[in-house]
Amino acid sequence: QRLAAIARRLGLPVTQSLGSHYAELAQLRGLSRRSFDSAYVRGNVSDHRTVIAMVENESYRGGNYDIRAWARQTLPTLRVHLSLFESAERQYH
Repeated sequence: QRLAAIARRLGLPVTQSLGSHYAELAQLRGLSRRSFDSAYVRGNVSDHRTVIAMVENESYRGGNYDIRAWARQTLPTLRVHLSLFESAERQYH
């Protein structure tokens, strides 16, 4: 919500659409509980690693002070989430 507010102030588009994730959602719906959990966790590990890299880059090299500040404030939470998903992922291997 904070990032969306910053984006709106800057005149940037903000979407709440799943976009290309509809196919992924459809695939998850067809899985058994254990398969769903495993795929969901695995996907979140990958997604969090990607997002952390992008947010880290923005926190150091971003051209907008408000976005850099948001990135710096958000990184610790993203890292905790990644750690939790990595811990959960170990249960499925």
